[in-house]
Amino acid sequence: MVNKREGYVKGRVHVNGMEIFWSLLKRGLKGTYLSVDPAHLQAYVDEQVFRFNSREDLDGQPLTDSERFDMAVRRLKPVVFRISLPLLPVAPVIRIILDVLSFPWRALSLARLRNNAGNRSSK
Repeated sequence: MVNKREGYVKGRVHVNGMEIFWSLLKRGLKGTYLSVDPAHLQAYVDEQVFRFNSREDLDGQPLTDSERFDMAVRRLKPVVFRISLPLLPVAPVIRIILDVLSFPWRALSLARLRNNAGNRSSK
């Protein structure tokens, strides 16, 4: 930690670094994001910390936005999404699939299905 009373620099850590970060954070919150919900403030700060800390590679060369994006994506953990679909009656679905797949008879079969559906609804 650098104390301004004792000096402005301690090794690679200096007061200007924090002032630069603070100004970039404020500019991002006021200019880029416009309105930030306090519940999500930590996520915005984490993003700015990542951007600030990944300005250069290990050799001191500036990183492009695409290189920084690749670095961020490599750090992500895979997420498995589970989607529950409603159960459908199997027989009508298979019948429709078979009717659609039999191309020459498709129009006739679909017409038959419509007629059958109309007959059922009128009963």
